[in-house]
Amino acid sequence: MIVEALQDSGRSRRSESTIAVRWNYTSNVRDELVIPSNTSAIVTREGISYEGISSLQIESNSLVDMFAIPTSGSLLNTAVLDGKTVRNPFIVRGIFAQGNVATINMNRLNCVSLNPDVFESTCAEIQITQAHKFNSENASVLIRDIESGIQTDLKVSVWTPALPLDISLSILPIKVVKGWTSVNCSDQYQHSIVTISTNFVLGNLSFVSDVTSLVEDRISGQSELQVIGPSGSILGTKLIEVSAESIEVIDLKAMAVKSISIQIDSSASAFVASNTTITLHQDPLTYEGDKTTIVVYAIFSDGSQMPLTPELGLRLESLKNNSIEIEGSTAIVPYMASSFEGDAVRVSWEATCGETLKSETLAFATVPLQIALPVADSVVVTISEKSLRFASSHNPAALAGVPTLATVSVKLNYPGRVLDATNDPRTIFTLTQDDELFTYDKLTKSLSTTKNPALFGEATFSVTFKHESVSKNLTIKLVKMSELKVDATPYPSYSGSSSVHVTTLSPLGGSVPTMYEQAQFDLYMFLSNGENLRLNAKSVIYSATNTSQNSEFDLDSNVIRPRNEGGIQIIGDFQGFASLPFQISVESTPVTVASIDSFRIRQSNRDLSLSRAFRGRSGEATANIRL
Repeated sequence: MIVEALQDSGRSRRSESTIAVRWNYTSNVRDELVIPSNTSAIVTREGISYEGISSLQIESNSLVDMFAIPTSGSLLNTAVLDGKTVRNPFIVRGIFAQGNVATINMNRLNCVSLNPDVFESTCAEIQITQAHKFNSENASVLIRDIESGIQTDLKVSVWTPALPLDISLSILPIKVVKGWTSVNCSDQYQHSIVTISTNFVLGNLSFVSDVTSLVEDRISGQSELQVIGPSGSILGTKLIEVSAESIEVIDLKAMAVKSISIQIDSSASAFVASNTTITLHQDPLTYEGDKTTIVVYAIFSDGSQMPLTPELGLRLESLKNNSIEIEGSTAIVPYMASSFEGDAVRVSWEATCGETLKSETLAFATVPLQIALPVADSVVVTISEKSLRFASSHNPAALAGVPTLATVSVKLNYPGRVLDATNDPRTIFTLTQDDELFTYDKLTKSLSTTKNPALFGEATFSVTFKHESVSKNLTIKLVKMSELKVDATPYPSYSGSSSVHVTTLSPLGGSVPTMYEQAQFDLYMFLSNGENLRLNAKSVIYSATNTSQNSEFDLDSNVIRPRNEGGIQIIGDFQGFASLPFQISVESTPVTVASIDSFRIRQSNRDLSLSRAFRGRSGEATANIRL
């Protein structure tokens, strides 16, 4: 017996309580109270006692120390750039006198920032707003437990952006593009990409970061670009140089980019990174629906480059419509495509002018692609009914649960990929059969059986393809009910009784009044393929008639209880279909008990466990158990 003392939550210091230990209830088989002698002990610091009352010293589980865990130990102050508060949640964990560690409720804490010019803090998170301008390597939050006075501090480092921001243009000065006009025939200038970066500073450390996405909504100006901060201050400026000199496009640089990988070799600092490698992958297109992005740059006579998009007049055209399709700037392998390698896409830069919207081609290029569609390794045909055995919807076998309908799915296995070909028009389904046993519905992709209940047999369901050499043949069977048969087994049932088939019942020797063996019935449906099904007892009705003049019996659902010797005939009925007659013979020669496998002992309307030893009052007389 283990006694656990739980301290009253209202006690905050060491206290003393009293615990009494006694036996609650122990009885023998006669329900007589039994109290053991010298089997209970109270163990205290002073020793062991077998009776009496002992004191228990209870120590308060008080807080002895605590520590804070932040989401991040190093923060970037981006609030001065975009005005959005930077939040760094943290939790406070306490170490208690009993050795347990638990999260401390923030309601019992007091938290204050020791560096209010770097950030402010609640007891749930550190907050950096646009009002905080300074960086710090060890900015702290002082955290104090109000109840005990125990305190700790949370230290984090905060990086701040250096101002003014560095604004750069991809093309400078910006010139008129020779031959590039708008719809109203006015000259068009080069488009220059704006990039904004800054140094994030922490003490003597710094690193450069692109912050364009943080401030792109705050860029304004015509002759001079300005980045306006959240508070209205100017964070950076850049003079725009525009030249009246025209420049000529001499070529288009086009490539197909399927994926991009970025590799960064990190330095010791949390944010500083070096040797960033960006790789553009131009892998082959290997399956229908595979796609790649066409990236196009205009190259000018001075060596500058400008990215082109459909909005700027870029046009893409497929040179192999049966292998590639174009959607915007994306090349896609179409459905039912064929393999190809070579120039697959033509790109051109078009200028549109005048009411007729006549286009002039400034430059063009072609993009080579490799469409390497693999050959299928194998095909998997799945029919929802795994037994591949079916029945006519008008045959009793269908009422017994034999399916009449199944859906079909087809999957082609390629190296590293599985494609569903069920709805592919190149997938061919064929039924080979002597009679109209089955039909296949192409719309629902399902097999269904004939309505003729007399038909049965086999059919071959084949799946082939117009574009692949793999195929699959499945043998499906249509079965029908041949006959219904009754079988009898001992009742009540026992382990292994289901394999004992009963045709004879006998009286139980020694029983007064005379009792007879009993049997329970099961109805089996035999199918045309030799298979048999055990039918649900709830859907079967049994009838019994005596085959001898004085035979008497009771039939309770599927259980027969003879009252004298004679003969009984049993017939099972399933959904209006009758079974073959089953004969039971009730004999006069009694049977006797040869052995007892198990028995139960009950006391006070409950079974006693036979795996435990019997216990009673010491010195009492023994008694026999009679079966």
